[in-house]
Amino acid sequence: MWNPLGQIRTKAGGKLLAEFGFEPIILADKVENGQIVGVYSRIAPFLTSIQTLAILATMPTNLWEYDIVLQNPNLTQVFAVSEGPVEVSDRVTVIV
Repeated sequence: MWNPLGQIRTKAGGKLLAEFGFEPIILADKVENGQIVGVYSRIAPFLTSIQTLAILATMPTNLWEYDIVLQNPNLTQVFAVSEGPVEVSDRVTVIV
């Protein structure tokens, strides 16, 4: 099973601000027109409210960079899944 990993940093390669937690990976049938045409998986990253508030309390801005990768179990391969800007606030964290 591949392991999802994710981080928020001040900029690419910058100071680490938080590491995402992940809901369990969901595997399900992909259905089109009532027919199973394949399988899909979903990863759902999250930050706790404590993580979010800790970032906001220590940083002068609320817009940083995030990345999410999948790492294989024997730690020899890493595949980028998603990356880009992320905005953190005390109400909601949004990947923009």
